[in-house]
Amino acid sequence: MRFDIGYTPNWAEMLGQQFIINSFLCGTIVALSAGIIGYFVIIRNSTFASHALSHIGLPGATGAILLGIPVSAGLFLFCGLGAITISFLGKKINDRDIATGSVLALATGFGLLFANMSAKASSTMTSILFGNIFTIYPIQTLIFFGFLLLVITLLFIFFRPLLLCSLNEDIAEAKGLPIRIYTTGFMIILSIVVAMSIEVVGTLLLFALVITPAAAAIAITANPIRCIILSCCLAVFSVWSGLLISIIFSLPPSFAIVAISFSIWFIIKQFKKDKIAKKDLNILFHK
Repeated sequence: MRFDIGYTPNWAEMLGQQFIINSFLCGTIVALSAGIIGYFVIIRNSTFASHALSHIGLPGATGAILLGIPVSAGLFLFCGLGAITISFLGKKINDRDIATGSVLALATGFGLLFANMSAKASSTMTSILFGNIFTIYPIQTLIFFGFLLLVITLLFIFFRPLLLCSLNEDIAEAKGLPIRIYTTGFMIILSIVVAMSIEVVGTLLLFALVITPAAAAIAITANPIRCIILSCCLAVFSVWSGLLISIIFSLPPSFAIVAISFSIWFIIKQFKKDKIAKKDLNILFHK
């Protein structure tokens, strides 16, 4: 059996086309959002929640087709509702895992139901599962940029208490911080980033942007600020190089982005050990 990888001779000219430029802009915005939130996802042990939210968005996308509204609107709505439900059903990490799994099962069932009710919704599932960044509209890029500013603003304002809640909920609770409010707020922010990332890499490959760059950054540095900055840089590099490779060799952009992101993490992991700063609470938070 023979497998051929196509080559695009005029790939340099294609870089000037509007939909390619828009893909790079949108990919950069989503990568920055994912790089920022990814650090908190890992230190909060919320990787399962981020994975679940991506699948919870599936019925939102298929349901949007049935109602004749934009797919993005359905994604953001269901991801947001799922995030709020999970945060209210489980206060502690173990409770959240149970709540996450239960909500995920229900959402997946609705996703299949909506897909069976409409042939168009069924065909949409493929792009939702695997993503297609080349189909992003300019107006979506502007919306995503607005969400990026919102994510940066909220995390800048609540960075210190959210970091403490993420590293050690018991200490945060002893200091009088409203754990439930911060958990719900974080889950809502995560749902926004997840819904954005689905449009780029799809639900099945979401970890390539939200988890893998942050995991690679944490393996290099324990400093939260440096880790977030490095995570953003790795995510942006993965998107840019993945898009470029997909254009040159006619490969699915999601695959190229995932392959590069994983390769970076795998190489770093061979030489570095995780340095999640849970032992540095006395340094980060002086009593």
